[in-house]
Amino acid sequence: MMKATYLTDSINFRMYTGAFDEEGGTIYFRCIGDSVIVERREKVNTKERLDTIGNGADARTRPVVTYDFDSTRKIYCIKDLIKQHKFD
Repeated sequence: MMKATYLTDSINFRMYTGAFDEEGGTIYFRCIGDSVIVERREKVNTKERLDTIGNGADARTRPVVTYDFDSTRKIYCIKDLIKQHKFD
């Protein structure tokens, strides 16, 4: 299922940041000072392996799935977005 994401302060701007498939990716938001970093990640490769937990008689194995991601990153300045008064 596709999900759309927006960056907004609910009053001054609302900007479309992208869409992603919940099973194949995600969009991360991180604030640093007046900047917001928007990073879109999509799964491009799946790897499966068995991981051993514990030692000796208590040792167990469990499947572990890891993913490689293709990332796209954009950085936005909150002050600039407020000045633009942009609504998508």
